[in-house]
Amino acid sequence: MNQADSKKFVLDLLMAKSRLPVFVIAIASVTASAREGTPEETLHYYVSIQPSRGDVFSQGKLDGVDYRTLLRGAVVYDSASLAEIFRYTATGHLIGAGAEDNSAILHALLHYWGDSRFSAVLRKQSAPVVEPL
Repeated sequence: MNQADSKKFVLDLLMAKSRLPVFVIAIASVTASAREGTPEETLHYYVSIQPSRGDVFSQGKLDGVDYRTLLRGAVVYDSASLAEIFRYTATGHLIGAGAEDNSAILHALLHYWGDSRFSAVLRKQSAPVVEPL
């Protein structure tokens, strides 16, 4: 396939409604893989990104939670911040991208904190908080 054919294919892909879901999935996969890496890289990514509609930060704001402040606290091993993230996970109204962000953040925090420290904070939470996690 030469360069002209390649450009035509991309344009056809963008214009064809039947192929649009495939394109969206491909873009979502590229975006998700950009956030993958070490726990430190993942957490740095989330601490530094600008909030966008539907992400965990904007959904947290709608729920009255400053998720970025909690995340910054959790990154410096503040147990109270991690506990609040646990509580928000259990009681918040996270959907779609916000829920995916939260899941990626919790996964990174588990590896960043290590099993012992992470579970020590989790153990102190009530059953309604622990159960959804």
